Amino acid sequence: ERVTQSLRCLEECAKIVVPQATEKFKQLRYEAYDVLAETELRLTGAGELAGAQLYLLVDCSLSLDGFTAYLQQLAGAGVDLFQLRDKEADGGKLMRYARAAVAALADSGARMIINDRVDIMLASGAAGVHVGQEDMSLVDVRRLVAGAGWIGVSTHSVQQAVDAQEAGADYIGCGPTFESSTKSFDRFPGVAFLEQASSAISIPMFAIGGIDLQNVSAVVRCGCRRIAVSSVIHAAEKPLATARELKKSLGELGGVQRVNDDS
Repeated sequence: ERVTQSLRCLEECAKIVVPQATEKFKQLRYEAYDVLAETELRLTGAGELAGAQLYLLVDCSLSLDGFTAYLQQLAGAGVDLFQLRDKEADGGKLMRYARAAVAALADSGARMIINDRVDIMLASGAAGVHVGQEDMSLVDVRRLVAGAGWIGVSTHSVQQAVDAQEAGADYIGCGPTFESSTKSFDRFPGVAFLEQASSAISIPMFAIGGIDLQNVSAVVRCGCRRIAVSSVIHAAEKPLATARELKKSLGELGGVQRVNDDS
């Protein structure tokens, strides 16, 4: 903040002493504002993200009312983060569902992340955006987000995990851990990747890919107590109970678990 104040003083003095430098000081001041805003966001939002353990991918298959009710119930059952990911939905539909989700989760401790679409993340007021290795570069995403939300990155190797952290990612997804029923992969880095990544980076990492109630303990034994899931909850006979069981299996990680006992 002192830097922005100093640059404003230099900008005003330059108008008299070196007019040709005025515009440069102005540009630097605006850049400093961006750095300040991003730093403040990281300081205030880091604790919230660090305490997140259960991350659920959702789509637009339910009606809008059914979608928001489902999110609220799952947030009460312990889901910390949701990611809106639907490759079949057009931009207009994604925007409606994103805005509805942000409003529905406003009074809970859970937050909504948008897959790929930085524009929808910014316009909807979502907490962040998630990108893959083949999507827009993290540098470009950071320029667009400009500190207005978290940035998550999918990683499939330790080098990608390290690169993501160094490029400014707020969290990473690590996988695929196990074979998944929702997405096919040529290879599986597995739990060994989780062990290596956990010792190589300091930002939050979420294991993803085929994680269920039977194998989540293997993830925890690797030192990873954050997971991202999909079908294990959506396809369950009792989704809320499954969410609670997964959260319980992860154990408490900083802060109070938001899990209730309602059916």
